[in-house]
Amino acid sequence: MTATTPIYGLSYPEGTDLVSTAAKSFKSMADTFEQALYAVDQRSTPAGATPVIATTLESLKAQTATVGQTGFVTSDGDNTGPYIWDGTSWHHAHWYTADDKAKTTLVNKSGWKCEYMMKHGFVYVAVSISDSGNKGWSESQMPGTLPEEARPPLELNFAPMCSNNNSIGVFIVKPTGLIIYSRRGGGQISDNRYATMMWPAA
Repeated sequence: MTATTPIYGLSYPEGTDLVSTAAKSFKSMADTFEQALYAVDQRSTPAGATPVIATTLESLKAQTATVGQTGFVTSDGDNTGPYIWDGTSWHHAHWYTADDKAKTTLVNKSGWKCEYMMKHGFVYVAVSISDSGNKGWSESQMPGTLPEEARPPLELNFAPMCSNNNSIGVFIVKPTGLIIYSRRGGGQISDNRYATMMWPAA
């Protein structure tokens, strides 16, 4: 008997199973039902609902829990905080959908510089553009794209934090990872502008 349900993995007999294996098939089916019910029962007990406490992340990793149960590391630097057990390992609750990533220089050429990092479920980007000449109403595209895990869920606009021109411009970050600087006026003779940006990680 190899057929199982898609959510809880409960086994059941198929039409091709032999009558002589019925006892084995029903036992396998009963075992999977028992495992699923046990997991549900554990979630409703004090042991299954109480956070698993550990002083360090390594100590927490040595313990298991019920799927969805929380854990807490009490004193381990940046690892301190809440965690969630997914059935096989603990995940920091702050970055359950995205791992932390150290600051990375993505682009540093063609008048563009872009650095990004990921921390506790948020993406941080520092971008700057430096060029000269009468650009007027025009756009410049950064020669590189943010990696998929660092891209915003929708198009975002950020005003520069520094400008040496009469007219403002805007950094546009697209869900495809493109970053574009859009100039908003004829008074922009040259560009020396930067912005810091932040959004939730995907």
